Amino acid sequence: MKRGFKSQANKKAVLLRQELGLRPVDPLSAKRLAEHLDIGIVTPSDIPGMSDKNLEILAGSGQSQWSALTFPIRSEEFGRKNLIIHNETHPQVRRESDIMHEIAHIICEHTPSQLRPVGGTWFREHDTEMEEEATFLGGCLQIPNEAIIWAIMNRQMTDQQIADYYVASLQLVRMRKNFSGVISIQKNMRKRYGYRP
Repeated sequence: MKRGFKSQANKKAVLLRQELGLRPVDPLSAKRLAEHLDIGIVTPSDIPGMSDKNLEILAGSGQSQWSALTFPIRSEEFGRKNLIIHNETHPQVRRESDIMHEIAHIICEHTPSQLRPVGGTWFREHDTEMEEEATFLGGCLQIPNEAIIWAIMNRQMTDQQIADYYVASLQLVRMRKNFSGVISIQKNMRKRYGYRP
C-alpha cells in the first residue's frame, strides 16, 4: 500500500460517518453508506435480462466462487453511477464485508485490471495492491480505529460482541485491533497502572 494510505483510510471512514450525522464509533451499514454515495446495490435476480441459466449458476455451483462486483452503469431503472452486485446466498456478515470492499474500490477509483470466468460468467478483478487497499479501507469503513478503541477501552466488549455490534467477522475485528494500536495501549496501561479493561 502507498505511504500514508492506512491513516487516510481511517480518516475517510470517520469523515463519511460525520457526513451521515454519525459518531466515529457508531455502526454504519454497507447499504446506508452505498445510498449516501449514490451507489446501487442489487443481487443477480434484480438485473433485467439475466438468464435463468446464469442465475442458477450464480446461486448454485458458483455461489462460493464469487462475493460481489462493481459495474459502472447509468440506466433509467437504476439511475446510478456505480452498481454493486452481491451474492445474496452468503451470510450477512460476509455480505457486509463484500459490499464495503466494493465501496472501497469505488472510493479509491480503482480500475479493474482483468476479467476472470466464473461459471460461464465473466467477472472483473483488480491487482494485488488495489485488493489490499480495498480490504484495508473496507475494514476501516466497518470499524474505524476510534470504534475499536472505544469498544475495548470504554465498553470492555469482547471480540464477539464487537463483531456482533458492527456486523463484522471475528477475523476483521482482530485485524482492526492490530492496526488500531489498542493492543499496545492496553499493554502500556497494564504495565504502568495494572489496568485491565
